[in-house]
Amino acid sequence: MIEDFYTRAFTVTRLTRTSGKMTSDYQEVATFNGHLQQASQLENIAQDLADYISHSVWCAPGTDIEVSDIIHDGEWSYSVHAIQDNSYVGVNKHLEVLVERTELVSA
Repeated sequence: MIEDFYTRAFTVTRLTRTSGKMTSDYQEVATFNGHLQQASQLENIAQDLADYISHSVWCAPGTDIEVSDIIHDGEWSYSVHAIQDNSYVGVNKHLEVLVERTELVSA
């Protein structure tokens, strides 16, 4: 099953309003296991996203992730640009998160 490929741990950070203040900051909101693959293996990426999408992450339906979140795998950071819900088709139900690799976190 597709869950067997969820071998990489990710941390989700989201822009969150600082309590009682008029400022916002990225805060850790969730963790999940997923599968990362390069976008060159993807087909039918919307043309307006094609210049930004470098990778796709598959994860379980119901994962707490939103467009504009930043996810980290301990090595790289990725900006979330789109989420395709594949939880209504077939037996391998999953979310396909289209991301752009943005920053090397560790060397």
